[in-house]
This record gives sequence, C-alpha cells and structure tokens, in this order.
Amino acid sequence: MRLRRGRVLTFEDVPDDESLPSDAPAPWLHADAHLLEGALARLPAMTRSVIWLYHVEGYTHVEIAEMTGMTASFSKSQLARGTSRLRRLLQPTAEVAPCLTVPA
Repeated sequence: MRLRRGRVLTFEDVPDDESLPSDAPAPWLHADAHLLEGALARLPAMTRSVIWLYHVEGYTHVEIAEMTGMTASFSKSQLARGTSRLRRLLQPTAEVAPCLTVPA
C-alpha cells in the first residue's frame, strides 16, 4: 500500500529490533545507513521496492507480485539481482593495483 501512495521509505522507518529473514546475511548488516541509502538509490525503483517489501516488510514473493502487478518469478529475480548489486556496491573499494608499464 505504501508503494501505491507514493510514500518514500527510508531506513528511519524501520525499528532497530526488526529481524530480517534471510539465508545469508543481508548486505546491509555490515554497512552504515548513509552508504546503504546511497547504494539503494543506485538501484532501479522496482528493484528497491521488491528488496524493501521482502526483507523489511516481510512480504512473500506471491504477495509482492500481487502488489506490483508482476509475477512471483519477477519478484524473485529482482530480489536476487538487487541483492547481488547491493553486495557489490557495499563492498569496500579494492586498492588499485600498480600500473605495469610495457617496455618500449
């Protein structure tokens, strides 16, 4: 319903004691809120919505499909792609390897 009303959700809306269901640790468990919000902003709106509805609101893929007018498999793929992208965006930047010069 929040999606339909156009309400913008932030992490301040989630209680601190909220448990997040997941087999693997969610990518945001080790990120600070500022970095997480920045990473989420880089995701497409639908992907962001699916991640929020699944992990924070606790909806199933079938329920998300009904809310968004898509299929459950669409919800699953958006969750998988979005979570993978979040993991990459939240990883600490690797040090750049020294540039190798090619002898002339």
